[in-house]
Amino acid sequence: MILLAQDFKFASNTKTERGVTAGNLSDVYQEIILEAKDVGAFYGKKEAIKNVSMEILKNKATAIIGPSGCGKSTLLRCFNRMNDFVPHFQLTGALNYRGRNIMKSDAMFIRSQIGMVFQRPNPFPKSIYENIVWGPKIHGRKNNLDELVEDVLRKAALWDEVKDRLGELGTNLSGGQQQRLCLARTLAMGPNVILMDEPCSALDPKSTAHIEDLINVLKDEYTIIIVTHNMHQAARVSDHTAFFYEGELVEFDATENIFTRPKHKKTEDYITGRFG
Repeated sequence: MILLAQDFKFASNTKTERGVTAGNLSDVYQEIILEAKDVGAFYGKKEAIKNVSMEILKNKATAIIGPSGCGKSTLLRCFNRMNDFVPHFQLTGALNYRGRNIMKSDAMFIRSQIGMVFQRPNPFPKSIYENIVWGPKIHGRKNNLDELVEDVLRKAALWDEVKDRLGELGTNLSGGQQQRLCLARTLAMGPNVILMDEPCSALDPKSTAHIEDLINVLKDEYTIIIVTHNMHQAARVSDHTAFFYEGELVEFDATENIFTRPKHKKTEDYITGRFG
């Protein structure tokens, strides 16, 4: 099925920002919280990302789209140093968080500031309560843990469903509830940025709608970057969209511009379903 621009519904609070591209997102008067400068990424000799430069604005949702294997998840994992665990991984160029070099900063600090929700829910084999307080306790938090648990579960729209079950295993929850628990666990660390790597790919439509609603609410307080294969999802939740193809950033613009008047033929072909 060929998708047309009019088939997409955009995030209700997204405003069209003409001329917003990879090079001049900062022209919109907002704080740049993350920045990639000529970033290249290699798994051994295989080049996964090629000279990517982009700016991520604070309290915006940015979607990264593109066909499988184009470098979307690789870039996402670079932002919070998850690729440190991959043998023979190398990064060139520079990544900055609020002007601070990510690769030269303490990895634990970066991961506390830039949290991540993965493709498949991965709650710890612990109680719902312990899933949330485990990280903060490791980082030395001892007080007000009950208040923290309630706060982040409310933010993840899960409190009313589990408030009487906090002692139960998190792994006993449904898939959608587990993903919201993982989101709450991420929020408990007090990040400024939340990375989401295809967070709805393993969820049913109702659970997907929960996560999308949360993204639209949470970006008032957090900066969100979401990798997704679902272009309707990108249109619904993001303010800006980056299109990747074969490791290169082809186009980066306000989401409505990407989906209604893309500047590059490859972008148009991808969003209209001609390939990918």
